[in-house]
Amino acid sequence: MWKKAVEKNEKKLDEKLRVFLKEVEEITDVENREYGNKDLAELGEDITVTSEEIKAVADKINKKLDEIADSINEESKDVKKKLKKAKRLIEKDYLPRKEKYEKANATFKGRNSYSKTDEDATFMRMKEDAMLNGQLKPGYNIQVGTENNFVIGYDVFPNPTDTRTLKPHLENVMNRLDCKFETIIADAGYGSEENYDYLEEKEIIGAIKYSTYEKETKRSFKKKTFNFENWNYDSNQKLYTCPAGNPVPYKKTVTKKNHSGYLQTYDVYQCDNCEGCPYRELCTKSEYGRMIQRNEHWLEQKSKVKNLLATDEYKKLMKKRSTECETVFGQIKDNQKFRRFHLRGSKKVGTEWGLLMLGYDFKQLARLS
Repeated sequence: MWKKAVEKNEKKLDEKLRVFLKEVEEITDVENREYGNKDLAELGEDITVTSEEIKAVADKINKKLDEIADSINEESKDVKKKLKKAKRLIEKDYLPRKEKYEKANATFKGRNSYSKTDEDATFMRMKEDAMLNGQLKPGYNIQVGTENNFVIGYDVFPNPTDTRTLKPHLENVMNRLDCKFETIIADAGYGSEENYDYLEEKEIIGAIKYSTYEKETKRSFKKKTFNFENWNYDSNQKLYTCPAGNPVPYKKTVTKKNHSGYLQTYDVYQCDNCEGCPYRELCTKSEYGRMIQRNEHWLEQKSKVKNLLATDEYKKLMKKRSTECETVFGQIKDNQKFRRFHLRGSKKVGTEWGLLMLGYDFKQLARLS
């Protein structure tokens, strides 16, 4: 089930329902109290009709049919015919579809998809792609925490991105072990403004690269003329200067909220002199001119990460991470040939993975002894 498809089809159904319910009102000449004083035909596009409201209309139709059941005049016969048709539409089409969409929306739980055969699983791009077409498959995002080559915690998540798993995974592991970590080492998939703030708040050192760390630390990146990170910036005047020598002044401040409710603040800069600029095609494709978003807090965080990871101590720790965590997945997937779960549902998948992790730690104990 895909969230976009459900939203699109439910919107179409709601448009039909608004017209249908108005027609029913006209037939029965009874005001639908579920909608108060609102005219159903004039409800906005964003107003949805619930399954409970559809059931209420069905009850009204049944009551009206009972009222005119014994009537034999032509007008009543016509009303009965129309009401019976409306009743069939509700029972056979509108109500089942609305209930299906409501169930799907309740199952998504912030995800963009779920599998009909395992509603806890989300469609993700897998590293294994036998068809070489980037197909999506239902799966889980498994998080593993290790120390001294032993697995000390794991979690099963439905969301495909790692950035949103760091905080709950660490909280779960620290609660289970009743401890607090001094340092966390993770790969670039976990580097985000929200995660860095969380670690700082918890007084945990985060040796975590961000997604563009490798690219930004190369010489080739600093030679790219049209990367605004390489432009001259005047903090006092809040002004960039583009390669053509034109000013790119501050325009406004924008605050955005991500999926977890974290707020990010950006200063927006835009060039007013892009028209006729000889570098325009190389600089921007926007018809309105080059626009830049500058996040001061994020820039400060990235600077701290660069300074931290430049030290010999944390360079060694980052190298150790690859032999710690990646070994777990290498042993399980390649040496033990476990490449897919046999059970369905997050609880059963968690149990299955937990048994594998116990086995892994027992093997480590045996190897050391």
